[in-house]
Amino acid sequence: LWQDLQRQLRRGVPPNRRNPHFRPRPPGNTRRGERRRQVDGPHTRLTERMMKLWLDDLRDPLNWYHQQYSGSTDDMVWVQTVQQAKTALLTGTVVTMSLDHDLGTPENGYDLVKWIMEQVWNGAFPLPEYRVHSDNGPAALMMYKSLDRIKTLVQQRELREKQ
Repeated sequence: LWQDLQRQLRRGVPPNRRNPHFRPRPPGNTRRGERRRQVDGPHTRLTERMMKLWLDDLRDPLNWYHQQYSGSTDDMVWVQTVQQAKTALLTGTVVTMSLDHDLGTPENGYDLVKWIMEQVWNGAFPLPEYRVHSDNGPAALMMYKSLDRIKTLVQQRELREKQ
């Protein structure tokens, strides 16, 4: 069953065959006229007012499967390394981020989360909305708990400062 599902996905057949009007996207998984946006690439969009960040080494946020099951959208900026994500976050324009843990490099998503916690605590930028789309369950839970904790700590600090 799993191998059949993988074959169907490679051919562009949706997991449920109930939608007879489904047509897979053209090669490259982009819509007509669209380009993949990457930080530090030729089409950098770091000056946008609001940026949605997608950190993953393999999964393209424009792929229909990831849009349906991982929550990506067409307007997400795809970064593949922790350093690119740090560059984007330091602009202060990131409002939403979706993170992966296993990036295929010595640095992983949790390293970025630790850096984010430090920067948010020091006031470099506000904590964006976050989501973890990693297949590594224990690591994803650890990332969620860390981000939830810093969010709680910052809220408590703000309450103390108001009093």
